[in-house]
Amino acid sequence: MARASAGTRKRNHSHRHSGLRLVPDSDVVLIEEPEPRCLVLRGLGHPDCPEFYVAVEAIEGVAQVLRGAMERAGRIGESIGLVEKSWNYRRDEGVWQWKARVLVPASITATAVELAKHLAGRGPFVEAVCLMPVGGYTVH
Repeated sequence: MARASAGTRKRNHSHRHSGLRLVPDSDVVLIEEPEPRCLVLRGLGHPDCPEFYVAVEAIEGVAQVLRGAMERAGRIGESIGLVEKSWNYRRDEGVWQWKARVLVPASITATAVELAKHLAGRGPFVEAVCLMPVGGYTVH
């Protein structure tokens, strides 16, 4: 690996391991970041239908529980994003497909999401919220 000039740092965006590692006898710092994750909820129906708004409230509720838990744990440097919404119309099927997602830190586990779903309340939309790697988030 080439040395960076004095005072500069290089980032290694390998998404396999987390942590900071100093290279001995070097001014290069490698930062290995884990793969980003997101909460995802998908469904069918027109974006103006009441079910879509209920679904968005469900994923926001789960994200809010996770935000509160992170804040109480003192994890200030990590953040949970806002809800991103998208939809498309499938002419061949005559149906709208929608997706809602929220980016979360890689440290959020499936167990934490399940607990947050339980605390956010029950319902078909809350139960359908899942944790996925961002790379696994694909279009229908």
